[in-house]
Amino acid sequence: MSLLPPEHFALVEPGIFRCALSSLGASQLAFIQPLSLKTVVVLSPDTLPRALSEFFMENGVEVHSIGLRCLRLGSYSSQTDDTSSSGLGYSSPGSYLSTRLMKEALELALDSSNHPLLVTCSSGIYQSSVFAACLRKLQGWCFSSLLFEYRSFAAGGKPRLLDEHFIERFDTDLVNIPERHKLTDWSQSFLLPSSASEAEGRSPGAGDVAC
Repeated sequence: MSLLPPEHFALVEPGIFRCALSSLGASQLAFIQPLSLKTVVVLSPDTLPRALSEFFMENGVEVHSIGLRCLRLGSYSSQTDDTSSSGLGYSSPGSYLSTRLMKEALELALDSSNHPLLVTCSSGIYQSSVFAACLRKLQGWCFSSLLFEYRSFAAGGKPRLLDEHFIERFDTDLVNIPERHKLTDWSQSFLLPSSASEAEGRSPGAGDVAC
């Protein structure tokens, strides 16, 4: 069987991959099998086909269908403000995005015990690109740099202004950071500032991208 990478397959950070869920056929599954995935995070509100569910089960992969769960919880609404007491009510009108969705996805991705981890959505463009942008925001990238990366992937479809507004408004302080021993080397560089930085305020870390 020939091995073909899934559409929009890419490395986000060591231990974190992304791709289009809709492109995961037999050849693509054979391609990702050597990654020895432990976790798959599905951001779009899709029910996995039986063949895909069986593949993940047979390979010991834990699937988190966050997008579908958020749909059932009513996290996607037409509201444009953070009006809930938990701060998890904001959603991007016209698209399947919510603060709850990104918060949960980022918390899973930051925990190295879930790695190797695959983040996916139906197209591999929209929710996955917003996830990557919110991670970059957490890493301290300036907005123009993370927006450039978002648009580079979204060019396969069409960049969405509402999604860009969502990224801009996403509050990274809502993300619960895993315990120190569960953080990767690359995440410690921006999540665990040095004592000097803590005393004077956070200075740019290794993950920061200057504008």
